[in-house]
Amino acid sequence: MKSIFKKTTGSPAATDKVGDYNFKEHYPDVNMNMMWSELSPYIRQAVRTFLLPFLGQAYYDDIADDIQAGTSLTTHQAEFVERMRDAAAYAAIMTVLPKKKTAITSMGAVEPVGKEGTTSTSLWGFRTTLWSVAQDADRYIDQMLEFLEARAKAGDTNFDLWANDAAFNMGKADLFRTTGEFNTYQNINNSRRTYLALLPILKQATKQHLIPVVSQEQYDALVAAYRADTLTSAQEKLLEKVRMAAAAWAVYYATNKMAILPDQEGWRVISNADAIDQRAYSSEVTMAAIERIRGAAEQDARQNTADLTAFLAENKADYPLWVASSANPDNETTYFVTPFGSEYGAVML
Repeated sequence: MKSIFKKTTGSPAATDKVGDYNFKEHYPDVNMNMMWSELSPYIRQAVRTFLLPFLGQAYYDDIADDIQAGTSLTTHQAEFVERMRDAAAYAAIMTVLPKKKTAITSMGAVEPVGKEGTTSTSLWGFRTTLWSVAQDADRYIDQMLEFLEARAKAGDTNFDLWANDAAFNMGKADLFRTTGEFNTYQNINNSRRTYLALLPILKQATKQHLIPVVSQEQYDALVAAYRADTLTSAQEKLLEKVRMAAAAWAVYYATNKMAILPDQEGWRVISNADAIDQRAYSSEVTMAAIERIRGAAEQDARQNTADLTAFLAENKADYPLWVASSANPDNETTYFVTPFGSEYGAVML
């Protein structure tokens, strides 16, 4: 795999140390005398696991080629590279930490003994560090992706390779195209990782709760117009109502299915649930916070769905497909009418 980190002076060699590379500018709390060959495999693994699914191989290779060739970058490209390196560095340390707690020898797994001037960290110190690094890794990945989405939205042609890749286009759903659009309705801290994880749940929630309300015909017409950028004023109003309900239902169900973490004023998915430090963030605290998120989302979902139903009833003239559909209560034909006289318990003579 092509590297996004460079040796600061000279050509790469087998005796290189971490301090010889600009990795130290993105995670300075690493021993600069550590052999680069000991760290670089974990960087490669972390990039493949935590970054490539969101960046796409083509765009990653392209920017890595520019880095290694010393190609002049635009201001925005240079900022992206800095963000990407931050994300990769913290993801790599998150990956390497559990491995360095033990060493594999011919006798099996052993715990390294501190050398002169050093002391092996306590389990508590290790867990605290891993938890902190894992949180930062998630945040830096999300910040990197938020920056990419902003450049794509701005039409920056230097990022077209990503904007035209499946890594970006897989985020275009029926009702939302970007993380920011979803975040307008339910706060996920602009986390693209969270948004993409929500898409299958969003699809199921829409099928279960929204399509029966607006009708399949009206929903299909709305999605087609949204994708073609031909929304009428009436469709824009309907889309707003549908999005409000769909986003809330998705969050409600996600809290039962995903490993999530309340963060600042919103929440996000956790990429490494094994890193949770129970002392710093107990299961009781976590569950109580998640219950609050779930409860608020359910309240929003039910209220927004009721508002959507009322909106359609009050604006029938604007939505003829709904008016003609079975979703319109006026077209209900399955009511059972009790035959006259059957309510009596005996035959009257």
